[in-house]
Amino acid sequence: AAATATVSGSGATAAAGSGAAIGRYAVSVSQLARAQSTASAAVVGGATATVGSGTLSIQVNGSASPTSITVAGTDTLADVRDKINAANAGVAASIVNDGTGARLVLNASRTGAASAFTVTPDAGLAALAFSTTQTAQDARFAVNGLPLTSSTNQISDAIPGVTLTLTQAPTAAQAAAGQTVDSEVAVDRDAAAARTAAKAFVDAYNALVSVVRDLTAYNASTKTAATLNGESVLRGVISQARNIVVDTKTAADGELTRLSSAGIAIQADGTLGFDAARFDSAYAASADKVARMFGDSAGSGSAQGFAARMVTLAQSLVGADGLLASRQQGLQSTIKRLDDQQSQLEARLEAKQKQFIAQYSSLNALLNTNQQQSVALANALSKL
Repeated sequence: AAATATVSGSGATAAAGSGAAIGRYAVSVSQLARAQSTASAAVVGGATATVGSGTLSIQVNGSASPTSITVAGTDTLADVRDKINAANAGVAASIVNDGTGARLVLNASRTGAASAFTVTPDAGLAALAFSTTQTAQDARFAVNGLPLTSSTNQISDAIPGVTLTLTQAPTAAQAAAGQTVDSEVAVDRDAAAARTAAKAFVDAYNALVSVVRDLTAYNASTKTAATLNGESVLRGVISQARNIVVDTKTAADGELTRLSSAGIAIQADGTLGFDAARFDSAYAASADKVARMFGDSAGSGSAQGFAARMVTLAQSLVGADGLLASRQQGLQSTIKRLDDQQSQLEARLEAKQKQFIAQYSSLNALLNTNQQQSVALANALSKL
């Protein structure tokens, strides 16, 4: 069932997702996770100044071996930065000007103690003496009194189905005094989201009914049929969909088994009606039962939820091997067969035409001959 998380206090935010555990949770933040930051000594001359030559070694906790950056005598501070970034050493390099010069600053790519690193320049790079300005650390917090740690400030495994984001830690003085920054997280059923989803189910069904009616309509007054009037596949589709929404779900005693239990019922015109007040009442009484009535995917047929069955029907229709694809292939085969028959008929007609022309030409030649003979005979007779 859909859920929503409401937070009071400044220590954390929360977002409820699928399967969120309904309840109240006290979140106390002792320390935020931080990424290590290390800066070099100030380099007079800025980013274009050279810094010596040698090798810079960067070792991230847990890595098998350090990453070595070779610095040539002609390399500027900007060149060193670019070489570090190109090496994918687990740190990001940048140049910061603090008024006394340019400093090469290295920041760990991730927060948490496990991402701490050491950077060691050899003697030829003494100008890049590094010191840590921020220590890598894990987040420390508690949920309902249970102490927990995390390498990041975004935690998805402390409360089932809820993502916590730690946002504020106590000051140094507060931490020294054992104080924490606290938040209260309330995870509740999201009735509005569930109602919207149920209404979307109804709207989708009614849209299907409307489309099928439009495509198969027949206007008796004008004696005009719609494009797919008489198409049996569409009649089958709407029949199967209707059978689902009027069916009774197979379920244990006490479960919701008919859509009408949640305010959804078939109307005289074949569409579905939606009673929001009745849905809200059913959802308030048992959100889990409503969720199972729609979304239960276990088993098959009437054992599944109504929405799950509609999904199965849709897949059987529009899938690669679905009914509509098969019907389309059948129609294409029929069109090809008719095209072939038309081509054959045209070839026979053409042959027949040639035959008639040849016969006509022969008859015409014979007629001309007979006429000439008649004229000759008439002339001969006239001389007698």
